[in-house]
Amino acid sequence: MRTLNLNELNSNQLYGSNWNDGPLLVLAGHATGKTSMLVSRTVRLIKDSPSRYWRVLGLSPTAKTAGEMNECVNRQVPHSVLRYNLKTFDSFAEALLRQHGSHIGLCPSYAIVSDKFKRIDMLNEMIRKVLGSFSHISGENLLPVLDRYLESDCDSNVPNFLAVELDLDPNDLDNIFREYRDTMIERNTLDAPSLVVEALGLIRRMEGIRKQMYRAYRYICIDDFQNTNFSQYQLVRELVNRESNNLIVATDDHHVINHWNGPNPNRIEQLKHEFGMETLSLPANYRCPSSIVSVANRLINPNLNCFTATGEVEKIKLGEEHKKSVNVIRFSKFEDEVEWIASNIANRTAEERDKCVVLAKTNKVLDHMIEALKNRSVVGFTWTPRAEFLSTPLQWMHSIFRLANARSNSEHLFKVCKTYYELTGIETNPRDIIPLANSAEGDYLRAWAKTVLRSQISRVDREVIENIVVKLLADHLDHAEFQIKAFKWFYDLSKRTSEDRSWYGEYSEEKKIWNGLVEDVALKLGRRQFSLHRLVTELDLRFKTPKPPKGAIPCLTVHASQVMECDHVYLIGMVEDQFPSRMSIEKGNNSSEMEEERRSCFVAITRAQESIHLTFSDEVNNRPKDPSRFLSEMGVLNEAVRPSDCEVGIQDKVVHERTESYRMAR
Repeated sequence: MRTLNLNELNSNQLYGSNWNDGPLLVLAGHATGKTSMLVSRTVRLIKDSPSRYWRVLGLSPTAKTAGEMNECVNRQVPHSVLRYNLKTFDSFAEALLRQHGSHIGLCPSYAIVSDKFKRIDMLNEMIRKVLGSFSHISGENLLPVLDRYLESDCDSNVPNFLAVELDLDPNDLDNIFREYRDTMIERNTLDAPSLVVEALGLIRRMEGIRKQMYRAYRYICIDDFQNTNFSQYQLVRELVNRESNNLIVATDDHHVINHWNGPNPNRIEQLKHEFGMETLSLPANYRCPSSIVSVANRLINPNLNCFTATGEVEKIKLGEEHKKSVNVIRFSKFEDEVEWIASNIANRTAEERDKCVVLAKTNKVLDHMIEALKNRSVVGFTWTPRAEFLSTPLQWMHSIFRLANARSNSEHLFKVCKTYYELTGIETNPRDIIPLANSAEGDYLRAWAKTVLRSQISRVDREVIENIVVKLLADHLDHAEFQIKAFKWFYDLSKRTSEDRSWYGEYSEEKKIWNGLVEDVALKLGRRQFSLHRLVTELDLRFKTPKPPKGAIPCLTVHASQVMECDHVYLIGMVEDQFPSRMSIEKGNNSSEMEEERRSCFVAITRAQESIHLTFSDEVNNRPKDPSRFLSEMGVLNEAVRPSDCEVGIQDKVVHERTESYRMAR
């Protein structure tokens, strides 16, 4: 994120940057500098009050935005880390519960469950407890229902409504969720979706904590408000001191595209009325070419009368007019569509390929695209979030950090024992370790280390336990030096020819992920020394997804593309029943479902910083298809060309001739 120079701000940005007290709603389109404006305002508030003790609180649903804000503020006021707190909603709630969670039965060392399979196992346990062993409902069925329940501030209407679909008594569903919550707290754990809900309940019940928040955070700013769920919105309401109403919210209503997952466009209007907010618009787009902005405006125009909206995006970026930014290409069959796109990308230079992305409504469409790229020796990848590490070395290090942070957690102990055996072949039984630990202040980590040292182990392994695990971790919680020594030990283990190296797995790649995450945490905390507890918390809240291979082409769903930008975008599969979906079509052209699909398309188009290729086919899966109505709404359907007439890029000769033969046949 580029820091805005005050001399470069347009009048609206300057107005927001200079905003002091009271509520302000900033309606900002894509690439309008809203986050930079919030950073500029935060820096100004801190500089204008050097001797004050209150802090600016900045919250965002997304880690990317929170990280950018933190890094930028720290760069401009590097010695003022105690004057601001810029976090995701989850991170803020997690820290609040570490400090005050004892009021609901949580110890500060509580663990965060990020693995969905562990959550499913716990739900299955609660189902058996409430319904018995022969229920037709499984934890896998209930997990998305539970998430919606938590994201809706535990609104009882959610399980009541969904219980009908699940053929389940609403009271039984409510009891399962209550047992799940109570068991989590009893075991001193929480899952990520519960963090905001529990923090919210704590502030509501404890007036002293709420007043402490008022004193600590005089100014509150929210970025990317359009992505908040109802629980996060309720947390904002509780944090704002209504006597001052010092709340500034930046949002883009065109980007509300996860309605099923919590966000709601009507919430923006609700927020505005509740706080009596003045409205400021930042419509100027500085990244997309004017032709792309024009088609995006025409697309979103049918939505503008639904509620108070950002309005049309202004054209600011002036590209070279001879370059065609919007390209609409029509194919006879979907197979030819993906083949042509794969060829077009493959024939670009390596530098150009690095600036390309393929977007589609569904992963099913993208699977065909990835296969077509593969046939041309180009790697395509789709982003799949990963909650846990897969390689044994990093599973062991992550679990032993968790155990060092929560010394009486049996789940972490079991994982430490299991992964250590996979690394060394040395077996330790957690059922023997727990009684040993309970007789010595319940420290499972020290009891585990003592048990290992009693085993027949090599001199090197003994030194690892004594000097790394006990002295560095158990005694001093020195995670930084521990990591250095542990990585050296992993390297030495990998060179033991007599040992089975099947555990090595994806270690090399995941080591890069680990180091990247630790580096991100250091940046987030201003590169000051951070505790083991903070590291464990951040690791638990972040995905461990590997970076794509060098030169790989991102092939993403529209929903997964929100936080990215790319020079050249291919938006494929633009046909009726697909984009928009059949369900949205059946609901009607003016339905909320169709409005959301329209916003999804708007998001996809505005990812492009130089060009966008909109492609569709007359036939998909041997069935005739009509072009997406969105192409007509954008006013570009009549500009569609066949590949033979297309002057964009270099076509593959074989694909060109085959597609041309289909065209002639029709």
